[in-house]
Amino acid sequence: INAALWFSDLRHFTHLTEILPAKDVLSMLNEYFEFIAAAVTAHGGEILRFIGDAMLIVFPISAEVSKKSACNAALEAAKDARASLSVINHFRKRHAQPLIEFGVGLNVGEVIYGNVGAPERLDFTVMGPAVNRTARLESLTKELNQPVLVSADFCAQLDYKTRSLGLHTMKGIEAPQAVFSVDYISE
Repeated sequence: INAALWFSDLRHFTHLTEILPAKDVLSMLNEYFEFIAAAVTAHGGEILRFIGDAMLIVFPISAEVSKKSACNAALEAAKDARASLSVINHFRKRHAQPLIEFGVGLNVGEVIYGNVGAPERLDFTVMGPAVNRTARLESLTKELNQPVLVSADFCAQLDYKTRSLGLHTMKGIEAPQAVFSVDYISE
């Protein structure tokens, strides 16, 4: 299938698991998953996997949903999630709780989807180069200090002003990749 892809990950999660009681870690993780889920489902996204503190989400492209629409929906979901985060973090700060921070990588492309695993434990997922690049984009959000990064293919579909951050090497990917930020969600 073809889809716009979202990969997000919490910041400082390992450190937080070391210093917070388990119930507080679970509460924070569920709060994070809830506001992301609300934002992405409102824009047609489907959560495929929770991977520890990370999420893999697809915005399927179909006869009814164009590539451009799927990419813009994913970006709108990121914008909405960041808006929700500011409200949540305001509350958390007032109650002396650690702030929630996360990064998002957005890409678009063809993916293989289906059940993988062992006969006793199957998992429905997507895989392929587009998924790998999406996860690598999210990893770069830390290095480039940007909350959301998008690929060149994704960027070409957007109705929003973007800014090139140049070519960057990504683990496991031979050629450097063009990376972009979106002006209205830059930090």
